[in-house]
Amino acid sequence: MVVSAVGLFTRPVMPNLVEEEPFTGKLMHSARWDHSVDLTNSRVAVLGTGSTAAQLVPEMAKVAKKVYSVQRSPTWILPKPDRAYSDRERWVFAHVPFAKKLYRTRLWLRSEANISVIENGSDKTREFRALAEQMLEAAVGDEGLRDKLTPDHPLGCKRLVFSSDFIPALTRPNVKVVSSPARSLRARSLLTEDGNELEVDVVVCATGYAAADYLGQIDVVGEGGVSLRQTWRDGAFAYLGMAVSGVPNFFMLYGPNTNVGSNSVIFMLEAQARYIVRALTYMRRKGKSYVALRPEAITAFTAKIDRWMEGTVWTTQCSNYFRTANGRVVTQWPRSARSFWSMTRRFRAADYMFDPPSGPTAERARAVTATKR
Repeated sequence: MVVSAVGLFTRPVMPNLVEEEPFTGKLMHSARWDHSVDLTNSRVAVLGTGSTAAQLVPEMAKVAKKVYSVQRSPTWILPKPDRAYSDRERWVFAHVPFAKKLYRTRLWLRSEANISVIENGSDKTREFRALAEQMLEAAVGDEGLRDKLTPDHPLGCKRLVFSSDFIPALTRPNVKVVSSPARSLRARSLLTEDGNELEVDVVVCATGYAAADYLGQIDVVGEGGVSLRQTWRDGAFAYLGMAVSGVPNFFMLYGPNTNVGSNSVIFMLEAQARYIVRALTYMRRKGKSYVALRPEAITAFTAKIDRWMEGTVWTTQCSNYFRTANGRVVTQWPRSARSFWSMTRRFRAADYMFDPPSGPTAERARAVTATKR
């Protein structure tokens, strides 16, 4: 058996920057951080406005001489509900049975109550948008800057950013918001699409990952020598985000359509892990060493995903990492975490075949190979 647990965020995406001159500063992606670079009193350009930029910019602004927040488009930002646990809470968690489990269940239920945030135009979406606007209004007194930081896409269309210090950091005197995408590099500067030239020492690309390109760095080959890359040429899909017909003895964690919009993906991964263990337990009990998803199971499941996706905010017209080039949403789970838990609580043996093809191709059909490129 092969179980892939590499997840979505494994292959960083670099922007297409033309080097008009050899850049003499430092260019790096946030996922490939060079710790030898000293940002003290340097001039830094951060490309991107997502969750990574929200973590980087406030910290850089404390030490850098100048920070440019270069945005292709602004992002909806909500306050991050972080707080320190009290000594009393820590004592209870350590000494009272089931206290941590009960507390986690409370957090889970609160997240489940927000499931309608994935529905375009829902009351919950309007409520969250009002909260984001209030936060922006309170933190930014300059009307021009507020306009730059106000998105024109529906809340939730892109991944929501939770940060209480990102927007305040953008108002600091040594931070400047640049509302034009990066275009090219010169020896010691960054040029934007609108023709501005920013003198910089370091360019940090907080430009995300090729999340929709599942297993992009791994070649998985199944029956008949057919690779997943071929099967997924029009976009990735998998039964419960775990199995694909034609690829026996292979499961995935955090596979296609398992990224949640209102709850924790850890819960989804736990549900998948338990499901895979149930599959292995069933095979051991039945004395089987081969398992392959039936084609009709994945066909029916994919049709449900596409039907459930209708009306979600992810299908609105905005640029996000959730969709492939043909517009299909391949990363997001369009239902509640509870519904996914319900669908994975039992291993449905009827959805699988446990006898390999007979004949000279049986050994080849039984094998699955995974090779890192």
